[in-house]
Amino acid sequence: MASTFFGLDIAYKGLTSANAALNTTANNIANVQTEGYSRQIVNQKAADSLRSYTTYGCLGAGVETVSIDRQRDQFYDYKMWKNNTKTGEYEEKSYYMKQIEDLFLDDTTMKGFNTIFNEMYNALAELQKNAGDSTTKAQLIGYANNLSYYFNTVANQLSTIQLDVNSEIKNKVDELNSYAAEIASLNEQINVIEMTGAKANELRDQRDLIIDKLSSIVAVEFTETPVYDTNQPDRDTGASRCIIKIAGGQLLVDGNEYRQLDCIARPVNKANNQSDALGLFDLAWKNEDDARIEGFKMKYDSGRLTKEDLGHMVNNHQITESDYLYIIGEKERVKEVFDLSSLQIGGQLQGLLAMRDGNNGENFRGTVVEPVPGTMTTASGGTKSTLTVQVDADYLTDINKCTLPDDGGLIEIGSQQFYFDNFEMVLDSEGRITQYVFELSNKNMVQPGSDRLNMTAQVGSKIDYQGIPYYQQQINEWCRTFADAFNKILAHEGYTDGEKPVDGYGKETDQILFMANEATGDDQRAFKDSRTLSGGGRISGSGDSYYYLTAANFAVNREMLNDAQLLATHTGVGKGEEAYDIIKELSDLRSNKEKMTFRGCTAGEFLQSILSDVSLNASSANTFYASYTNIGKVIDTQRLSISGVDTDEESLNLVEFQHAYNLASHMIQVLTEVYDRLILETGV
Repeated sequence: MASTFFGLDIAYKGLTSANAALNTTANNIANVQTEGYSRQIVNQKAADSLRSYTTYGCLGAGVETVSIDRQRDQFYDYKMWKNNTKTGEYEEKSYYMKQIEDLFLDDTTMKGFNTIFNEMYNALAELQKNAGDSTTKAQLIGYANNLSYYFNTVANQLSTIQLDVNSEIKNKVDELNSYAAEIASLNEQINVIEMTGAKANELRDQRDLIIDKLSSIVAVEFTETPVYDTNQPDRDTGASRCIIKIAGGQLLVDGNEYRQLDCIARPVNKANNQSDALGLFDLAWKNEDDARIEGFKMKYDSGRLTKEDLGHMVNNHQITESDYLYIIGEKERVKEVFDLSSLQIGGQLQGLLAMRDGNNGENFRGTVVEPVPGTMTTASGGTKSTLTVQVDADYLTDINKCTLPDDGGLIEIGSQQFYFDNFEMVLDSEGRITQYVFELSNKNMVQPGSDRLNMTAQVGSKIDYQGIPYYQQQINEWCRTFADAFNKILAHEGYTDGEKPVDGYGKETDQILFMANEATGDDQRAFKDSRTLSGGGRISGSGDSYYYLTAANFAVNREMLNDAQLLATHTGVGKGEEAYDIIKELSDLRSNKEKMTFRGCTAGEFLQSILSDVSLNASSANTFYASYTNIGKVIDTQRLSISGVDTDEESLNLVEFQHAYNLASHMIQVLTEVYDRLILETGV
């Protein structure tokens, strides 16, 4: 049975409901420019009616405000996150491919390969007219020096770009770690509020905005499930469990707990490629014990902890035996590695890793052959374990295409890694590499055994993108191939006439023009041609083969720079200084594929070969970036049509809720007059 003041109660409910709607509208209007804000609406329903025990049955009891909900469609969030991942990846590729493209410019603003190479060959043509002139010789050697300097510059700039990419990877990892911590904190705050029955709309908006940003860095998977009471499985506690996985299913956030990534600089003996810059980062998941163990290692290295102290710590279960071996430097600390070669990383991180490590899928791979392990005698008379790997891929059988790190590295066999200090290349009678023999390091706790026979061995990872390592390999290959062919003609190697080159002083000589600067000091290294080794043979990775020559150390013989008369122009003593058979052969090298070929092109077509790759990759990255950016705008428009604040719509709502508020107020006024008459004027 309704009370006497039932109508006043109904009017009061209408008044509070309209007031809640007005306040929500005001909140929407205030946040019209707030990034990530979702429009909120008031959910209302008719209050439960009262039974009146009359002919008409029930009386309406007014309105109830159930909740204030945000307007959000998770479907569009998922679409946006996936698109952000692709946009972020191609944004980075587009940016850095533009920088690589600029390196190979050859126009009025910058001298490039074609200009410099043509200058050298124009000087060679002039020398052919006057083969005995020392000034013309000096001019040729000077232009050759410009060519070597060009490749030195390109190689150094590629290394600089690689270090820039590496630094940006560190920045993105720091952002990712920061976002993980923020999301975990928001999850906790959301649950605290929503377990009271309220809705944490603003906090959920903040979380979704952070996931928007996170999805640009790395591929994101988001799931949220309600938490039920274990004692009453049907009771929803109001709390939820938010789980975020990245990079193809790797857990990042689970509720209010989160994991963080750590950037670990590779030491010199862990490089993946010969021309990689020093200090490139590998990624691993941080462990809560890492800082503590690193602290113990610092104390041990500084002498504040002894092996005996560490032994007591093992006995007291403060550290494990594995930690003990790591601290004293006898074992690597095992961490949960973040796979950098995965194609599921996504986002800016995927693009950056592709640019920094992309080798066109051409990392070292081969099959382990007997004996396992083998042995070799060192220069000091001792013995070392070896690992022999047979190869058949074209890019592994040519010494000029070799990219193995020359300061040692890690070779992986069946998911287990082993250190190697050096390697030798086994050549057949045609000078092609058939096997690599790795000199295994004493740092290995266990050397590979016979169980590794016929397994695949690899150095580095297969990154199927033409990134900086690929372009480093390409310019290294051209420099090696050209230097090999040029020097061979200059030294008259492989010719059967028996005549020797003759310098400007009329003396027989075996001087060559192109050499390599040593890593330290002012010395230069000359080379032997691997392809002229009769019956095959072995060449050490640290030996005097063209493998040692790279674009970064490509140089001209300093003795010839100082004395141009040392350059030979002809063969045979007594022919006269105007003879020029060697110059003629060198001139033919420019366009004769039988003397030198690079990717099926002549020596002078190097730039076209490289630019075909650079331009294609840059164009592809730009096209995809533009496409995904446009798709993102469409998805954002669709999402804003649901969750965005429309000022025109809110203006109409403001008028509507104002009228409702005024009517409820008027109803209270009317009922006040009714109750005044009832109480004050009809009383006895």
